[in-house]
Amino acid sequence: MNNHYKKKWDDLLEKNFFPSFVKNIKIIDFKEFNKIVINMGKESDDLVNNIFDGDVLVIKNVFKKEDLIELKNNIYDKQNKEKEQNYKMIDGCPNFHISNKQNKLAPVRDNYDETAHSHYFFRWNNDSLKIFNYFENIWELIKLFSGLDKDDFKKSTPKDKIIDRIQVLRYPLNEGYITTHCDVSAWQKLNIGICLYENGKDFDSGGLYLLDKNENKINVENKLELGDCFCWIPTIFHGVEIPRLKGEEKIDWNSNKGRWQALALTVQSHCVQERILSTGYEKFKKNPLKYKKIYRNAYKKN
Repeated sequence: MNNHYKKKWDDLLEKNFFPSFVKNIKIIDFKEFNKIVINMGKESDDLVNNIFDGDVLVIKNVFKKEDLIELKNNIYDKQNKEKEQNYKMIDGCPNFHISNKQNKLAPVRDNYDETAHSHYFFRWNNDSLKIFNYFENIWELIKLFSGLDKDDFKKSTPKDKIIDRIQVLRYPLNEGYITTHCDVSAWQKLNIGICLYENGKDFDSGGLYLLDKNENKINVENKLELGDCFCWIPTIFHGVEIPRLKGEEKIDWNSNKGRWQALALTVQSHCVQERILSTGYEKFKKNPLKYKKIYRNAYKKN
């Protein structure tokens, strides 16, 4: 199965670059998505072609909403009980959480700017939340769709250079954001974003957007709800505008409101000497071909 998709991606990237801009937002039910990926027929090939052309997916009915509410509440409890720490992804790295609410505790990036609270989880650690179990069904499908084996990287540790990581982010009301940027798509072709928030309750404006070819910010929050997966090739430029909620004007990092999202990704560990970094849009515009080549070459070296 993985060879079928690998050849598709190989053929596409032999002729062209990963997309930089969104084209369409497609809504699909999880059962239908599962069927398309497993069947490896014309619909499967069409889906790869459309995604490579800039389409993104909102996958419905992936999770039970009550399960994700419980998970979010448990992560919020951990945040209040455990000290903030910041670790490099090297062997022995524990699960940890970090924010930049005080003195930029999180690393400052030169390509883009972010204000958020992040929790990081790795497969090699004991985890009372068993967070990887929640996302395995969709994650295995995305790996297959990426030309991988569904179990790739499950046993990897930082010394293996490519690892699985779950990141849970909260962008606090009235302050959290991330500026327009893109990320590498080399191993796992699609980012998996899991909505852990309730529209109208946790925030009602702002949130996730993608850039189209005319540099318009296409906000997608009106298509997303608790339990959905949002999947896109991460070389498409994206960001998060400050989430706001009518009647809530204070900045409160201790509140559990705001935009919560989990990201299930395969990433380079810090055992890679020259890791491929995210690229801010303003930097990209100065030399688009340079960065397009960097991201395509990352796949070819894989």
